[in-house]
Amino acid sequence: MNIRILFTILLIGILSSCSKEEEASVYKAPITILQPSTDPANIVKGGSIKFDVRFTNDEHIDSVMVFYQIDSFKKGYDSNRYDSLIKKAVYPIVNNVRKNEQSIDGSFVPHVFPAVGEKIYLIVRMRSITRNHEKILPLIVN
Repeated sequence: MNIRILFTILLIGILSSCSKEEEASVYKAPITILQPSTDPANIVKGGSIKFDVRFTNDEHIDSVMVFYQIDSFKKGYDSNRYDSLIKKAVYPIVNNVRKNEQSIDGSFVPHVFPAVGEKIYLIVRMRSITRNHEKILPLIVN
């Protein structure tokens, strides 16, 4: 009988240690793009492009912005060119509470779709008090 109890306790301990981590601890990078889920991502020409991004930082996140840039010169992402703003969120400090985890999602359709095989770049920027992070994801038109 004692062996069954010991085995049951051991089994419960093993199963409980296999539980999922808390969501906040999963996203260790400052910017985690959940959707599109691949790098580079394939998108359908003329279709809506969905995005879902999580942000985490060791200090208050002031704002996040999502942009896109069409690779019209076929030279890759160009930081000197204009990026088209898709969505912006500003996070003020409310009741002296500073949040260091945020998220943003949505969808967009570019004003012009490039030809099949060409790229659109999804650019995600996060601003905090002393840090600015950026992540660029190429989207290949199919």
